[in-house]
Amino acid sequence: MNATREIQHLTIQEVFSVLAGRKDGLTEDEVHERLLEVGKNTFEVRDRWKWIRSLIKQLTNFFTILLNISAAICFVADHIQPGESMNILGWALLGVSLLNAMFSFIQEYRAEKAMEALKKFLPPQVLLRRQGKNIKILAEEIVPGDLLIISEGDRIPADARLINSEDIVVNNAPLTGEAKPLTLTSDPSEKRLTESENIAFAGCSVIKGTGRGSRLCHRPADRIRQNRPSFSGHQTSPLAPGEGNRTYGSHFDRYRHTYGVFLFFLRGLDRQTAVGQPGFHDGNHCRQCP
Repeated sequence: MNATREIQHLTIQEVFSVLAGRKDGLTEDEVHERLLEVGKNTFEVRDRWKWIRSLIKQLTNFFTILLNISAAICFVADHIQPGESMNILGWALLGVSLLNAMFSFIQEYRAEKAMEALKKFLPPQVLLRRQGKNIKILAEEIVPGDLLIISEGDRIPADARLINSEDIVVNNAPLTGEAKPLTLTSDPSEKRLTESENIAFAGCSVIKGTGRGSRLCHRPADRIRQNRPSFSGHQTSPLAPGEGNRTYGSHFDRYRHTYGVFLFFLRGLDRQTAVGQPGFHDGNHCRQCP
């Protein structure tokens, strides 16, 4: 099996193999082990200093520190050789540094708010199958590989890969913002995880039909932070949260745009310094032209 395949691409037997589950459900020993390893199916406890630490983290990451060091060098250069407008470049770099840090902080803040909103959609209890029996437990006690049983009127308690579907239709409004019914199936899909018809997402509701799904390895909080989680059948532990497949790309895009702003300021500074110098031509300023 290709190592790049994700959970939605797999057959039902491959899903059970990857998630270390089975049709009769998990045993109590397996449940206890997975609870210790990945924790409960709930959101992290918030603390009063979380946002301060988050802001400090954004102000002290590598890219921000690099911009601040560059700004400091510009201020030193301006002090040693004044009149070259290096202080303007220094202030521009500081501005870009602050803008980048605030942008990252706002993104994290919005993700946390989305988690709080999703929490209202999660049911307190869920029906699932363990050791060959259907039982009802608290939703926070679901572990990866658990076989969830969902039916009409239920709120889906955790992200799950369907392994059985009987005309099941869901409302993905909490995920997509659109109250458009979506018919789910247990067949493999070649689409991205968030667009696959064989994935039931936490917080969404079942409009009609019934189905069974094996709980994925990430919590709802993980999915929101990662935006679009990836699950690799061979490179990722079946008990570990999947890594976001756009994490590095999103960071690269942010840095690329920030660097573009920096080049914009630098180009403007070069033009300002060149105006009035011998040999400069722009149609309006020229000391060598009559």
